Amino acid sequence: MALSFAEDLDAFFDTPGFTVPVVFGATTGVGYFESPNEIIADGIVLTTDYAVVVKTSDFHQWREATR
Repeated sequence: MALSFAEDLDAFFDTPGFTVPVVFGATTGVGYFESPNEIIADGIVLTTDYAVVVKTSDFHQWREATR
């Protein structure tokens, strides 16, 4: 899901220690790696829903490749 912002997002994605390197084909950049844990099934199962958040303007090829 792409979100549209009028602000300059470089300040958010230029934060050493919080971002991780991201490579897709010939494109490299940074993103946020999210791995939130959630306990479900009355405390029996621990699940993790992984996500990488990047600027779509930097990784527009990914959107084209997934159509």
